[in-house]
Amino acid sequence: MNAQAGNVLIIILIAVALFAALSFVTSTMMRGGTRVGTEKAGIYVSEILTYSRGVNEAVRYMRVSNECADEAMSFERSPYDGSDVDYENVNAPANFSCHVFHPRGGGVAQHEMQAEIFDAAYNGEADYGRWVISGASKIIGLGSDSRGELILALPYLKKPVCDILAKRIGQSLPVPVDSVAGVDLTRFVGSYDSIETYDDVDDVMTGCINITSSGSAQHYMFFLVLISR
Repeated sequence: MNAQAGNVLIIILIAVALFAALSFVTSTMMRGGTRVGTEKAGIYVSEILTYSRGVNEAVRYMRVSNECADEAMSFERSPYDGSDVDYENVNAPANFSCHVFHPRGGGVAQHEMQAEIFDAAYNGEADYGRWVISGASKIIGLGSDSRGELILALPYLKKPVCDILAKRIGQSLPVPVDSVAGVDLTRFVGSYDSIETYDDVDDVMTGCINITSSGSAQHYMFFLVLISR
């Protein structure tokens, strides 16, 4: 009887140990899943920053080396035959030296961002899921406050993505709120305007901003000033 009781006790202890081990493995996997999610978001943020800096460097190069005027910058996409009505700039030289995405200009490879970074609630918006280059808004403190800036923007981001972006570039949280009239993302085709203002980001060249209306969150957007005027 004592032997049988001892065997039962051993079996119970083994079962408890196995259960504890299973619980540990399960909890570790769950924590690992969270880490993978965070790592993936970090990778996406790195892609955003790398691409935006690449465009910025291309614009800087063309202004200096190719002597491209602010109004001559072209973001027309392949095949560069005028079919890209969104960004065809008639002010750009015919030799493509001021075309950001052309090998004779900035040589930037066009890059689409991962769908996971965007807030699906806005997938019906015209600029959803894509980069936008506009010269229709300004940021106070950069250049002349009466002139618009050339700004690269990525709207409709998920809030966590914007928060990670803000941390990476040293921007304080919560991200600034534009609660007045929003910003104008009219695509750049050679002309500038200064009707709308990026609110609460004075003197800021790059960052995330929360575009709101009547105090309720609308969407989060990353921006980088390519040319301050």
